[in-house]
Amino acid sequence: MATNNDVKSEFARIASLPFVELDVRHLEAPEPMKAILQALQNLPAQSWLKVVHRREPFPLYQILSENGFRFHRQVIADGFQIAIWRISNNG
Repeated sequence: MATNNDVKSEFARIASLPFVELDVRHLEAPEPMKAILQALQNLPAQSWLKVVHRREPFPLYQILSENGFRFHRQVIADGFQIAIWRISNNG
């Protein structure tokens, strides 16, 4: 399992890649989860997903880990910003 420093280092490497931004703050559960999973299905190769969420989506983290994704989350003024990428994008 990757450590927090490993994830930060990986994110630093992929941060310059193109990204898709998804703001789910206005959606009611379970719509944010649906929208995020749909966006990940359509995510172009060699890119990452930037999610803005009003609460921390703990159930999402397990799904990501089980399906070949990594994430890095940051607390922002009105919620959370979560960067999600395929593990294969780390090189």
